[in-house]
Amino acid sequence: MRRRIEGDDLCRNLFEGLAMNWKSTKRSGALCNRRSNDTGPERRLRSALHKAGFRFRLQPDLQSRFRGDLVLPRYRVIVFVDGCFWHCCPRHSRWKPAGRNKTLWKNKFKRNIERDKIATSLAESLGYYVVRLWECEINSDIVTAVNNVRRACVGHLRASTKTTSTRKNLGRMES
Repeated sequence: MRRRIEGDDLCRNLFEGLAMNWKSTKRSGALCNRRSNDTGPERRLRSALHKAGFRFRLQPDLQSRFRGDLVLPRYRVIVFVDGCFWHCCPRHSRWKPAGRNKTLWKNKFKRNIERDKIATSLAESLGYYVVRLWECEINSDIVTAVNNVRRACVGHLRASTKTTSTRKNLGRMES
């Protein structure tokens, strides 16, 4: 059973009116058919993580409309791969909306950023450690991206098993 968070009302507000009056343009035609999951950066990250010995599940459903890209259940770590364009990467998202759909694009990007914040807080409230990677980070240096996930796994595992391992060690001393 999934726990509900206070952000549910905010979530509903974010998704209301998505089917606004978009005007068809060359750019919108090219962007509407882009993949939302199983993208190139996601596949490269999954492949590198698998080669490094990590096992994971794809598209974990945190709550309706909120999914991570992959979860490492053993470590309680969830990874989000954010596309530079759709999630407004500070280094690469230089496109400024213009033309007939300017207001709609601005609202869409704002909703994406808000949804990212809600997804992060939801995952943390469910006990996950959140790793967010930009598409450009994965494309430029996959080793560093894998190491970021590895550090999160090791750090979160240590934090969650600190009391358990102490109890085990005490039990061994007594016997």
